[in-house]
Amino acid sequence: MAPRSSSNDFDRAVELTEEAMRVSDETHHKEGEKLLREAMELLPDEELFTNNYIEFCLQVAENCTIEEDYIEAVGYFRKALKARPDDSETLMDLGAAYARNNEAAEAFDAWQKALSLLNPKKGKDKQNIESILENVRIVQRAMGEMD
Repeated sequence: MAPRSSSNDFDRAVELTEEAMRVSDETHHKEGEKLLREAMELLPDEELFTNNYIEFCLQVAENCTIEEDYIEAVGYFRKALKARPDDSETLMDLGAAYARNNEAAEAFDAWQKALSLLNPKKGKDKQNIESILENVRIVQRAMGEMD
C-alpha cells in the first residue's frame, strides 16, 4: 500500500474530527476522544487537530467535574496534559480534581508543577499563583481536620 500524501492525511483528519463531533455527546465522549486522538496522531504537527483534541478533553474533564466524577475528570485532564504538558491552567485544574477526590499528594504535585511554569510578575500568572496557594491552604486545613 502506498503511503498517503499530506493532503490525504489532512482530509482524513478532518473526517475523523467531523465524525467525533457527530458521535460525541455526554454518553459517547470516549468514542469522540478516540477519533480526535486519531486525527491528532495522524498529523501531529498540525496544531488545529492537537487543539481540537485538547479542548475536547478539557470540556469532558470540566463536565465530569460538574458531575463530581473526579476520577474521570483526572483522566481527561491528564490526556490534555499529555498533548500539551506545560499548560499551567490544566495542571491547576488537575490539582483541584485530585483534591476533590481526596488525593492530596497528587494535588500538591500538580500544583507544584503549575507553580514552576508561572511568572509571578505577570498579572494572570500572579492571580493563578494566589489561587494555587489558597487551594493548598484549604487542602492542608482539611487534612489537619482529619487527624
